[in-house]
Amino acid sequence: MFTSSSTRVDWMDVLRGLAIILVILFHCVGLAGFYADHPFNRLETVGVIITPLRMPIIFILSGLLVTRSLAKGPWTYLSGKVRRVLYPYLLWAIIMFWIAAQWYENFGYHPEPDFWLIFIRPGDHLWFLAYLFVYYLLALATRRIPPLVVVFALIMAGAFLSTGEGPRFFSNAAAFFIGVTLGPHLPTLAAFIRRRWTSIFLLGAAIALSAAGTLGIARLSIAVWQMPLYVAGFLGAAGCVAIFASARWCAFLRYIGRRTIRLYVLHVPFTMFPLAYLRFVGDTE
Repeated sequence: MFTSSSTRVDWMDVLRGLAIILVILFHCVGLAGFYADHPFNRLETVGVIITPLRMPIIFILSGLLVTRSLAKGPWTYLSGKVRRVLYPYLLWAIIMFWIAAQWYENFGYHPEPDFWLIFIRPGDHLWFLAYLFVYYLLALATRRIPPLVVVFALIMAGAFLSTGEGPRFFSNAAAFFIGVTLGPHLPTLAAFIRRRWTSIFLLGAAIALSAAGTLGIARLSIAVWQMPLYVAGFLGAAGCVAIFASARWCAFLRYIGRRTIRLYVLHVPFTMFPLAYLRFVGDTE
């Protein structure tokens, strides 16, 4: 149940694969509703409820491997993050800008794009790669500081900077550093998630609390509740996934989990622009 393929850990790959599938489904529902002028409110509500099982899990999983990466030395660590995170971000930011510019020039359908924004305010779905690279840099800069201290500082920063990009940036940064905190204790983590009923309880509790906040049943403070929700969702989902992660039928999910960045980068242009084109054609007929 907890075996690994080569140096990969199966439950981590499957969990990452499932998380990215949830992200893609959530985006597809939102894009389809936007371009069809028919929002799928119930599906979007479900997407918000399972927020603790989407991007936070991906960031926690990314943080889990930071300690191991830092052990290779700062230069190897940094060059690896530039190659695997910064390069695809810049490449696809430029591609998305070019497509948006062509779209504006030919149809005037979207606001005129500003190239320099890709360096200061990542747009669309590419914010994930930009944030992730910044988090990796922060982990390098704070490598001599206990990561739990960094988590606390990020939660406090998110509580005070509660406008604009602040909440998303700091809450995901805190999730990433929770992963950094857990990283040196992977054997203990693996032993913990073997407790099947504990995992099921944590996953259910995370979804129930998230649903209570989303549906207005309870008012949950972002600074106080987000991190416990993220941790409970991660531990619960990890334990449930670990039951079947090494099964043969999970090979496809393991494959997706190993190629998360590629799939994440590609899914929006291959859904957004065809839908936008269909709407434009419909508007001009």
